[in-house]
Amino acid sequence: RTLAPRPLPRPQWEKAPSCYTCRQPFGPTLHRHHCRRCGHSFCHAHSNYVHKLPHLGYDGDVPERVCKKCKSVLDARDIEERVTWRLARCRDFLEGNLTPYFET
Repeated sequence: RTLAPRPLPRPQWEKAPSCYTCRQPFGPTLHRHHCRRCGHSFCHAHSNYVHKLPHLGYDGDVPERVCKKCKSVLDARDIEERVTWRLARCRDFLEGNLTPYFET
């Protein structure tokens, strides 16, 4: 039995004829790329962001291609998690319940 949560399902990749952002049609010189978080089709210029997506079952050490909108959402989530963690550490310190990182 494991306590690790199951990964969320990955999105279905759409096979759009044009970029979701700029609407340029895909062809021999404009290649289709997929955002690993939302599944939409983008040209390189609109999907050149990366973020680690272990919650979707991807390797946690390898950043995956994401679109600008998803990158913004993921960055905001990461900041929120860090702030929440730091506030909890401050609360624990003030209450005298701070667990040390290392026993010395």
